[in-house]
Amino acid sequence: MAGRPSYGWKTFVGILLMVIGFVNIIEGLVGITRTNQLERTLNVDTLPITSDVKTWGWILLIWGIILLMAGFGILAGSTWARVVAILVASVNLLISVSFFGNHSAASLWGFTLVLLNVFVIYGVAVHCGKEDEVLI
Repeated sequence: MAGRPSYGWKTFVGILLMVIGFVNIIEGLVGITRTNQLERTLNVDTLPITSDVKTWGWILLIWGIILLMAGFGILAGSTWARVVAILVASVNLLISVSFFGNHSAASLWGFTLVLLNVFVIYGVAVHCGKEDEVLI
């Protein structure tokens, strides 16, 4: 299995999904537990889906768990994980684009997330095919 060229991409994409999911979980927990502090320091009107920090924290927490599960599924070679990974990475990419105009640090972080999501989509779409699941 280690000799196949797509094995490295599957491992990379699975770990990358888990890292992105873990970061979303941390951001979600911060949004849930530090709502008052974030509302004072951030412009909450620029959040992509809702202007409520606690709701955004819960969305990020659930989204992070989905990303984490998709990462584990990719590493296990699941078909459902490839579909979920492309869908969640695509939505995550679109949400990351919404941070571009807010603040220079948020724009840099948004651009970094866009690149990471593009790597995930490319890796899953090109290198995690059905023919690679069969082990000889």
